Amino acid sequence: MFSNFKESFLNLKKTKSIALSALFIAIDCVLRLLVIPIGPTINITLFFLPLSVCSMLLGPTAAALTGAAADILTYFISPTGPYFPGFTLNALICGLVYGIFLYKQKPTLPRIIIARVILMFVVDLVLTTLWLHFMYTAPILETLSLRVVKCLILLPVEVILLSVVLKSVYKFKDKWR
Repeated sequence: MFSNFKESFLNLKKTKSIALSALFIAIDCVLRLLVIPIGPTINITLFFLPLSVCSMLLGPTAAALTGAAADILTYFISPTGPYFPGFTLNALICGLVYGIFLYKQKPTLPRIIIARVILMFVVDLVLTTLWLHFMYTAPILETLSLRVVKCLILLPVEVILLSVVLKSVYKFKDKWR
């Protein structure tokens, strides 16, 4: 497993990998700007898609750095509030988790579900709720209950989207490397 992190890091020395990372950062930034607000602290976005594809093609280290870079760059392009490094940490964790489950692996439904559920609990429910509390003094239980409902509704949609996109890209993965 740790060899995947090293290999992923070494991938960043290749011009093709750097170009792909830049492409995924650009797509990620655009998708971060397309937000459907549901409430004051809950949004629906699709930026998890380019990050998951990046994770599958370039590995956990490259995807973590790509996610963090996209988060920071999006803030500079279109700030929607104060910069908070916790959200950059969230993007980094997402790249790591997707990379652990998808790099050098066929994107099967169980792998996609496990990765998404882990991210749902760790990032969407725990960390994001905590960051929102720190930033806006949002009540933790109220924010958490709303986020649980959002996650339960979006989980099947996100899994289906991930499955379709990742399986489509997987067919041509050798051409990307």
